[in-house]
Amino acid sequence: MSWHAVNAVEDAIDATRRFLGGRSLGRWARLAVIAFFLGTGGVGGQFSSFSNLSGANGPPGGGGPPSGIPSADSVLAGVDLLPVVGVAGGAVAVWLLLGLVGSVMEFVFLAGLATDEVRVRAPFRRHARAGVQLFGFRLALTLPVAVPIVGGVVAVFTGVVDPSGVGGGMIAGVLIGLAVLAFLLGVVRSLTNQLVVPVMFAEERGVVDGWRRLGRLLGDQPWQTVAYVVVHLLIGVGVGVVRTFLLLIGAIPVTIAAVVVGLTAANVGGTFLGSGLVAGAVTWLVLLFVFVVLPVNVVAKTYTRAYELRALAGFDPSLAVLADGLDPTPTGRPGSGGRRPPGGDGSHGGDAHDTSGGHDTRATHDADIDDVFDDRGDGARGRGETGDSGDEMGDSGDEMGDSGDEMGDSGDETGDGDSDRWA
Repeated sequence: MSWHAVNAVEDAIDATRRFLGGRSLGRWARLAVIAFFLGTGGVGGQFSSFSNLSGANGPPGGGGPPSGIPSADSVLAGVDLLPVVGVAGGAVAVWLLLGLVGSVMEFVFLAGLATDEVRVRAPFRRHARAGVQLFGFRLALTLPVAVPIVGGVVAVFTGVVDPSGVGGGMIAGVLIGLAVLAFLLGVVRSLTNQLVVPVMFAEERGVVDGWRRLGRLLGDQPWQTVAYVVVHLLIGVGVGVVRTFLLLIGAIPVTIAAVVVGLTAANVGGTFLGSGLVAGAVTWLVLLFVFVVLPVNVVAKTYTRAYELRALAGFDPSLAVLADGLDPTPTGRPGSGGRRPPGGDGSHGGDAHDTSGGHDTRATHDADIDDVFDDRGDGARGRGETGDSGDEMGDSGDEMGDSGDEMGDSGDETGDGDSDRWA
């Protein structure tokens, strides 16, 4: 029995190498933009926002809250709530905008892997509707946990609820319940990102319809599903370890460059704690983010997504998305490999190696036309040869006729001879 999840591990390495190796700086820049909106990728990132819920402050049970908790009136005394509400509203708006763009970028990234051409604007417009649907689904999974937490905090700080009157056991029970709910919703969100989004892309389905399709597929192969979940968890841990190691290695030259810039700025500005420290810190953050964090995230996200796509193709070859140029073991499905994503790409140009396909198509078309004319010429020559054969057959018929006449004449002469003898 072949395990899709195990076979996809090595295939994903080959696909990542082919997708990223020897590419232009512009292609890497576009991938860095996409990876920024997609986040860090991997399994661990899906549950990071829920990891500390069960360890929240407060006793595990019994008794009231610690006596050191300040009252809401003392905290809010002298504080103008209008700027606070404005900042909070702006932060929520930015969070929602990033989530919306990130949802669309999921399909933009898949379009790049499906065609081996990295575009941003054209695939973004084409898949905007699917991205909005995905964003709404993700938001629906977040609200059951976020609303109670935010509502509780607002109720406490506005004086609607007095924390001193709430038992510690009740607080612990609510937090444990939220932690369990958050974990279950996190699993749904993670499977949506890993498998449902590729199903939506490959067959132009909605989120709910994609879940129905995936549910039937996984239900028909339960042991393959268990193997996929286990292997993907291990891959998530491994990718996290490798990412951390690469970030630490990359931070070494960045730190050296930041120190040099800081010392230079300090000599110019006259104070190390002023201009030197600020210049060094800014240099360190910018260089680390641009030249270390983003490239590492591109590699990690590419490998993780390539693994998910190869594993999904193992469940059903018709759901294969990777281009044949990236897929080390093409499934032979109709329209696979290098194909345009659903609806066509709608873009022109690209990397130098990506534009050769059009020239090959035109050359093949011209060759087909030449073959047609050659076939017609051969047919004409064949008809000429047939005519020549007919003429030869006619000549042979004439010769046979002449031979018949000669034989008749000979017969007449023979008859005359016999008559003479009998006479």
